[in-house]
Amino acid sequence: MSTDRLDAQTILVVEDEPFILLEIQRILEEVGARVLAARSVQEALALLAAEPITASILDYRLQGGTADDLCHQLTARKIPFVIYSGYTNVEGECNKWEIVSKPADPQLLVTRVLSVLVASALPGPQCP
Repeated sequence: MSTDRLDAQTILVVEDEPFILLEIQRILEEVGARVLAARSVQEALALLAAEPITASILDYRLQGGTADDLCHQLTARKIPFVIYSGYTNVEGECNKWEIVSKPADPQLLVTRVLSVLVASALPGPQCP
């Protein structure tokens, strides 16, 4: 594992497949992140309202729909995120952010989360 660290970061992971969720959680915790896990948009929105989240990893296609509403909420709150999905037709607000195709090397997810965190901390126009 590289020296990339996510210490002091609270990452919201939204994934409806339990084994994928556990794997992402394990990887992020190994690099120092505090992980909040949600299996639905509703669970994620509740966590978003209650917790100080610094970044997120979202599956685009979830049971009962897509993560588009959540993408809008994260963007409005200036919380950077990465879409991690096997679904290639990502639309709406979610399409404006970093997309990582499933399956991916776990270190790639860490690197992408770090890159959106760094980009969001830079002065000037933010992405998106």
